[in-house]
Parts: sequence; structure tokens; C-alpha cells
Amino acid sequence: MCKKSGFTLIEMMVVIAIIAISSAAIVPNFIGWRNNAILSQGARQVYSDLQKARTLAIKGNTMMRVNFSTGTNSYTLNGQQRTLEGVVFSAVNFTESGNVAIFNNLGFARNLQDLINNGTVTLRLGSGGGRVSNIVVDATGNIRVQ
Repeated sequence: MCKKSGFTLIEMMVVIAIIAISSAAIVPNFIGWRNNAILSQGARQVYSDLQKARTLAIKGNTMMRVNFSTGTNSYTLNGQQRTLEGVVFSAVNFTESGNVAIFNNLGFARNLQDLINNGTVTLRLGSGGGRVSNIVVDATGNIRVQ
């Protein structure tokens, strides 16, 4: 008699079923991880550019502005327009200037009339979803992500 080697149809079906069950458990977690990564990346970019504006204000002994446009989902820093991918501004609110973050020559969040201009930039995923990220600028110019 000749010994035959290989897989039976039943063995192949069991392996395919195991792969399908594993995929069904992994894919939703991967999508959630990807969405969190996109939101975090957008928040880090805005945080970094606000820090850059503050640093340029101190270094250049001048006022620096970051103009946010919620309609076009972009902001302008030092004459350069920046656009975020995958996230949108759900709210931008600075106490004295609305959609504009302003840093004075000492790095404080102040507007042109030297009034405190602290505020918050709120980001959310462009595809929807409940998670948001807040970038908070306090009166002393400190910036943090919540």
C-alpha cells in the first residue's frame, strides 16, 4: 500500500475557521488603534506648532499668532498654512481673540491689547467617533494635550 500525505478537507476547513475567528477578534481592535493614532498625531502636530509659535515669539522678541480656520480645517503659523489629515477642529476658542492663539515676546498667551488670551483647541476624528483631544493654552503660555 502507498501512504498518501497531505491535508484532508476537514483539516483545511478547521484551519480556515480558526483564522476567520482570530481575524474577527483582531480587526476591530486594529481599527480602534488606528483611529487613536490618527487623533494623537493631529494633536501632537498642533501642540508642536503652538510650542514653535511660542518659541519664535520669545526668540524674535515679537508677537506670534496661530490663526485657526475651522471651516477649512487648517491653521496658519508664521505665514505657512498647515492642514491636518484625518482629524478636524470641532472647536477653537481663545478668550480674547476667538480662533487665534497669540503669544507675546515673553511667551505668555496675550492678545495685542495685552489681555490674557488662554484657550482650547478641540480635535476629533474626521470620520466621526466620540473621542476628542484638547490642546489647552493657559495664561502663562504653557501648552498641554488632554
